[in-house]
Amino acid sequence: MLAGEAEWANRKLAPIFDEAIRRSMTKVGTEVKPNETVTLHFTVKNPKLRTDLEAKMLELVNEERAREGLPALVADPELAVVARAHARDMFARGYFSHYTPEKADPFD
Repeated sequence: MLAGEAEWANRKLAPIFDEAIRRSMTKVGTEVKPNETVTLHFTVKNPKLRTDLEAKMLELVNEERAREGLPALVADPELAVVARAHARDMFARGYFSHYTPEKADPFD
């Protein structure tokens, strides 16, 4: 129920705030080195798969790549399976990193 209400609010507010948020987000952020782990102050036990957000992230990455004269990336369904499993682990255990807390990477 709450998720539906949040999506309704997002649809109503996005046209008003999206551009301002997009502009401000280019000026805020955290510099994290590839081997660092960020501890999250929350966990999510059953995250909802959001293929729409995956597609949007790829779109935004490709916009940045185009600005730098780089070729666009293409979604890889096999890689998505691995990435989603890692994302579920990060949400469940409250961290953000290329590596697990045990220092394992996707190639282990």
